Amino acid sequence: KSTPAEPVARLNDHLYAVFLLNTHIGWAVGSFGVILHTRDGGKEWHKQDSQQIEPLYGVSFVNGKEGWICGKSGIILHTTNGGTTWWQQVSGTAHHLFNIDFLDNQRGIAVGDFGTILQTADGGKTWTDRSIDEEVFLYDVSMHQSGKVWVAGETGAVLVSEDGGTSWRKRDTGSKSSLLGVSFRDAHAGCAVGMNGVIVQSADSGQTWQHYKS
Repeated sequence: KSTPAEPVARLNDHLYAVFLLNTHIGWAVGSFGVILHTRDGGKEWHKQDSQQIEPLYGVSFVNGKEGWICGKSGIILHTTNGGTTWWQQVSGTAHHLFNIDFLDNQRGIAVGDFGTILQTADGGKTWTDRSIDEEVFLYDVSMHQSGKVWVAGETGAVLVSEDGGTSWRKRDTGSKSSLLGVSFRDAHAGCAVGMNGVIVQSADSGQTWQHYKS
């Protein structure tokens, strides 16, 4: 019989990403393979065993049971029981993976350094290399049910895919600052943010971008 995990009283490790499934359930990941889980809206956090010592940078869940985590040196972890157990998937890369996003329990994208983009259509059983031929760091990814995908990265780069991540086109945001986050509320309207206070917004699926002051 398993013993319930004790709540985390104090944590000094860096935390790099958080994913909230709803107002109660969420996960956070960070350095030294740390995974934290809350079921009460963040009042208490419990550690989960990743069996990793490398930093974990991104996390995505599709329901209360199934999710994925990515991290240093191509690490991709998968759970089907809410994080009680994590299994490592074969990513096929040694590059660092900074973020990951899943639409459902089959379709997902992971992005990282040196233009690394990985795509799966089978829940991560296999990952296909869709990397671009540029040595730019890619920091965030946002997927939409329409098949459109957006990736944000160094030197103001935003990559746009119309086919679920199989092919990519680079769009000019007018910024040279690295973009660290990107999010689209629907298939058309989205925003990217980054260094030096940069905020860029698109109303046409990422084809053109407008600057806003932060």
